[in-house]
Amino acid sequence: EWYRKIVDSGFEASQVYYNMGNCYYKQDRTGLAVLYYEKARKLNPNDREINENLQLANLKVKDRIELPPQFFLFAWWDQMMTFLNISQLARLTLVFYVTAIALLIALFFLRPGGMRRATL
Repeated sequence: EWYRKIVDSGFEASQVYYNMGNCYYKQDRTGLAVLYYEKARKLNPNDREINENLQLANLKVKDRIELPPQFFLFAWWDQMMTFLNISQLARLTLVFYVTAIALLIALFFLRPGGMRRATL
């Protein structure tokens, strides 16, 4: 109930979703447990406890739905998005952005006549 209020207030964190999954798992509500473990894994894909609890909850699922194979580009994209968490993706984007700006500045000033154009 407390975790539900936290989520309803708009707060989003892998720990909250993980704990909600644990609560639902203990209540033997496997579907909701899997849902919240998946949400926690989406925010923190490298957390060992989240992945282990998700696997454990999936073992209790009675009705298995066979999904068709995913298009390879979508599968590749999903793997790329779960390889790094949000903060790591933000840092990587910042590094690429700073590198691109530095290369553009270097290109501008190192070209023959680039400095003359900059002073005119």
